[in-house]
Amino acid sequence: MIVQGKLSATQNISFNLLSQVPLILSGIIVSIITARLLGAEGKGIIGIYTQNIILINLLFGLGLNQAATYFSSKAKNNLGPILKFGLFHSIISLIITVSLALVLFLKNHGYTMIPEIDDFYWAYIYMSVSIILNQGNGYINAVLFGSQEYREANKLSILKAIISTILFSSLYAFGDRINNSMIIQVMIVSLIGNALQLLLGLKGLNRLKIEWEQPLTIQQIKSFYLFSKDGYLSSILNYINYRIDIFILAYYVPISEIGIYLLAVNLSQMFWLVSDSFSKILIPIFTKKPLTQFRISIIFRFVRLHGTAVIMLSFIVSVLSPLLIPTIFGDEFSETALLLNILLIGNLFACSSKVLSIIPFASNNLRINVIATSIGVAFTLIFDFTLIPIFGSIGAAIASSISYLSIFISVLLLSSIKLQFPVYNPLVLSNEDFKFFISR
Repeated sequence: MIVQGKLSATQNISFNLLSQVPLILSGIIVSIITARLLGAEGKGIIGIYTQNIILINLLFGLGLNQAATYFSSKAKNNLGPILKFGLFHSIISLIITVSLALVLFLKNHGYTMIPEIDDFYWAYIYMSVSIILNQGNGYINAVLFGSQEYREANKLSILKAIISTILFSSLYAFGDRINNSMIIQVMIVSLIGNALQLLLGLKGLNRLKIEWEQPLTIQQIKSFYLFSKDGYLSSILNYINYRIDIFILAYYVPISEIGIYLLAVNLSQMFWLVSDSFSKILIPIFTKKPLTQFRISIIFRFVRLHGTAVIMLSFIVSVLSPLLIPTIFGDEFSETALLLNILLIGNLFACSSKVLSIIPFASNNLRINVIATSIGVAFTLIFDFTLIPIFGSIGAAIASSISYLSIFISVLLLSSIKLQFPVYNPLVLSNEDFKFFISR
């Protein structure tokens, strides 16, 4: 059974990775277009608005995407209550998030969290609608992967990539003919892309055999929220680890330097698509049965496969980035190459932590992730406030890499202590791993 599961997992990971290629290419194309259209300052403004969207979405999403994946993997085609719960929570979240976004604009418009633009009402609409669309898209994606509907999820990823590329390419070609500012045009195009993605996701769910008749019970709602609590806390702590440096940096440096730094962050985080391909496939497989020592050793084989892939890709990007970034994105972004190379060091550990965290997730020991991310927060805050005032964006990149390393080591050691397994090589494929993957 393990061998069959392994074969199924490797094949599905391979197909999922292939489906991410259009998404990565689309992300690069969109980054190039927005950099060319907006420049460093405009990219910094859009970036800070995006961080606000991610923050509010996180606070009121309550970590329920993890719960959706977990319960969908055990639902046995009975997805009705899970989808009803998503709708129930979305209605509550809609009221709260739209109100909160309005308060943020009225109180903070023109300050660090809400940068000034020509017509801030457009920015308010952008933030409010994006929060709801992102929640819906994230929840649908979580249900599809949890129920192991990989083909449908991969199809959505490819369609999302195509839509984004077409929309932003059209903006690049015709945007100068529209009267609104370029920042507002980028916001509108982003909303259209997210809305189309949601419609396609709902259409994808429609193809599944869903038992809508079964009611959503109070006990089920309680189970969702209770399961999510540790993962929710971990997600908030992860936000601090991965995002808080942008707001701290915005306090000390010009908005144009934020744009240069955010381009490096966005390019490095494209590697997360690789990590997500592994974790989204492996989590449903390894949550179905008790996590034995043997199954943990199988997970580590995938962790090492992932680590080796990220190391190889990082090396290629590190060599090419000083040559390609100024040419493709413009001389204004030439400093991005150095920042990207610093971030790639820590990004290896950030990506590996995502896959390694399958072990505490599958064994229902989410508190391990909470403790590990808490340790990361301590390192993040100490080094952000120490290095950013002195070194600016370079300090932010160094602080992030240190934080990512601390989280990785913490997840590895805490999981080993809690589940009583030896600390395996977590990054590089061994000869036995090659034989394991190639001979089957």
